[in-house]
Amino acid sequence: MNTPAGNGTVRQVNENQCQNCMPLGAVIAFRGVSGAMSLVHGSQGCSTYMRLCCVEHFNEPLDIASSSLNEKQTIHGGEANLKKALDNMRRVYAPSVIGVLSTCLAETMGEDLDRILQDY
Repeated sequence: MNTPAGNGTVRQVNENQCQNCMPLGAVIAFRGVSGAMSLVHGSQGCSTYMRLCCVEHFNEPLDIASSSLNEKQTIHGGEANLKKALDNMRRVYAPSVIGVLSTCLAETMGEDLDRILQDY
């Protein structure tokens, strides 16, 4: 929604903004680390939501990778998806630091990220 700024110009304002989550804070924190990239261990919707919030706030594009968990991984575990996502990130982006962020879905599933990352 655009509103007059009082000086004849139009300024952008947001109403009914989305609620933020803890992994979004981690994405923003990793944004401040040189050469770092975030990998959201959760559904594609989680990373898309975080990307949208960051793009709207910083007004520039931002890559956020996802392990793309779906119904099958929710039941059987997302370890294979996470390892494949890490391989793809290293191959395509070659970041110096990868921040793996857990989401509500991964936490509810009981994913053992420490073990998965140590095994990787």
